[in-house]
Amino acid sequence: CCGAVANGVPEKIANEIFDEMTSFASYAFNKSHAAAYATISYQTAYLKCHHYKEYMAALMTNALLDSTDKLFGYIADVQKNGVKVLPLDINKSTRGFTPEKDGIRFALLAVKSLGEAAIAGIERERSKMGEFKTLQDFCTRMAGKDMHTRTVEALIKGGAFDKFGYNRREMLSAVEEIMNAVTQTNSQLIEGQLDFFGGSESGSSLEKQIVRCEDFSQSQRLEFEHEALGMYISAHPIDEYEPFAVASKFVNSAEIIQYADVNQKNKNNRFADGNYVDIIGMLVSKKQLKTKKGDMMCFLQLEDKFGAIEIVVFPNLYSVSSSLFKEKAILHIGGKISCKEDENPKLLGEFIQTGERFIEQTKRKNLCIRLESTDTKLIESVKKLAEEKSNMNSPNRLMIYFENLRKMTNIKTAQNINITPETIMQFQQLCGDRNVAFMEKKG
Repeated sequence: CCGAVANGVPEKIANEIFDEMTSFASYAFNKSHAAAYATISYQTAYLKCHHYKEYMAALMTNALLDSTDKLFGYIADVQKNGVKVLPLDINKSTRGFTPEKDGIRFALLAVKSLGEAAIAGIERERSKMGEFKTLQDFCTRMAGKDMHTRTVEALIKGGAFDKFGYNRREMLSAVEEIMNAVTQTNSQLIEGQLDFFGGSESGSSLEKQIVRCEDFSQSQRLEFEHEALGMYISAHPIDEYEPFAVASKFVNSAEIIQYADVNQKNKNNRFADGNYVDIIGMLVSKKQLKTKKGDMMCFLQLEDKFGAIEIVVFPNLYSVSSSLFKEKAILHIGGKISCKEDENPKLLGEFIQTGERFIEQTKRKNLCIRLESTDTKLIESVKKLAEEKSNMNSPNRLMIYFENLRKMTNIKTAQNINITPETIMQFQQLCGDRNVAFMEKKG
């Protein structure tokens, strides 16, 4: 500090300044490094703005190899921005996520039983001989090319063959027999015997092996998707709860993990250590244990559309809510964020109820839409939608809050509306998630 003191700076202040500089230097970049980061940031921002589907498809492909939690977040971001995540398709899907006119096509690499060699074989066969016509055609052409019965089953469960005219139950029931027939046919051909398919009637014997039957239930189809892909694609078990959760200002797992602040540097950060939040998700696992006092507690793994988070349930809460901890149960959990260095944030549970109970309670509230009184075009659109959903016999009122005027009002021609997931989602899409919220009824 000699130089600073010589220039008239008090020694205490000089030491404080140098200590702050030392702390800053632990994470600061020099000018050349900062310039490179700024350039990359600008380039990626440009790509995300002007080539959104291509940019996000690349990020999602990279996340497949890096972090499933990141992939959940990217898929949610894509859907929130109005871009569809197109289902797995054996004739359109490639190794990674692919941008298409109607959205982003799901990747073959996501199928758990499908290796790189098999994917390359599918792409080569498709390029050389054209699209696959039927499940039997696929099995015949891909036999002996790193393709086994379990692999084909995973593709069926993931929805890769949905456009071939059979439901997933029909195909799963027939695939083993088809693969056995293909193996037997290839063996006969190698030995120089007659073609199993009967010459001009090629494939007819295999076609008859698929027997029509009723498809799996929606919940079973989703479970098979999750088994094959590690995530839900066509739908998610919490879909019907999500609009209510968003309008109730719940958070999601990705937000907690991304924005949690262990040091509470930003006092306005909703996700700072110790802050209370609400979340809704599906219970995927639980681990019970005894405390030193002999009381039972547990750790829950809760999954939503954005990822998963661990919930710590201490004895007092466990004793009154353990009956709710059933596999695949949809739960509303409130608790405090717990952050520790080098660990993913957790939630310390303080309140737990079923998703059904949460919906039941929420439906008793009024719905409020926040608008600017000067946005006449949006006001007219909200009015039109409200009139479509109007029901004077409904106990739920629709309130309009003009933020610039700080005034609450309503729509005379649609004062009461039916509260449904579809209704909430339509208002959210029209006005933005942040501008649609439930409010308690007065009196």
